[in-house]
Amino acid sequence: MANECCSIQLIDRDDVFNVTGLEHFMKSMKLAKHGLSYAVVSIMGPQSSDGTDGRERGEDDTAFEKQSALFALAISDIVLINMWRHDIGDAETV
Repeated sequence: MANECCSIQLIDRDDVFNVTGLEHFMKSMKLAKHGLSYAVVSIMGPQSSDGTDGRERGEDDTAFEKQSALFALAISDIVLINMWRHDIGDAETV
């Protein structure tokens, strides 16, 4: 039996929370049946690795990136950092 997968975008580009999509996701993944026996995993990375970078969207400020990173850190049980091997320990990467 193949595992089914479902993805969701919680907040759209107009800053509207996707309530209907979240309800569909919760029903399709049967989260109520599992109670609290699940983990939230977030993956963050450098510019252009996840497509949310300010310059990629034509903006100079990084407010959205900082807010989304803080949100991910606040709700996640596990945070994976996607970065180049040669950037590990580089002060400018942090």
